[in-house]
Amino acid sequence: MAWRLLSANNRELGRSLTDFLDEDSCREAVAWLRDNVERAASVMCTVQPSAMWGWRLDIDERPVALSARAYRRQRECRYNLAQFRAGVLDADPAAPRARNELTA
Repeated sequence: MAWRLLSANNRELGRSLTDFLDEDSCREAVAWLRDNVERAASVMCTVQPSAMWGWRLDIDERPVALSARAYRRQRECRYNLAQFRAGVLDADPAAPRARNELTA
């Protein structure tokens, strides 16, 4: 089981880097991310072989989330990372959703 953060128009903003054993541990991970996202370090990188841009969030030097897709331009990647960070703060891990998705 994994989580994905969706925008209001159901566009995927980001996803978990790891899988979880059950729904409860997945929801706990989302709540922990929401509580700690402000201290997360952003890592921007090119995705090979296409040389497009992607992002990853690390907390305490541990990767916890990554971009849902690759972006042609670094500024688009940076913008979407900012959207993800903002969405995490609004995410409600207790809200039931189909396929265990979270909505910002």
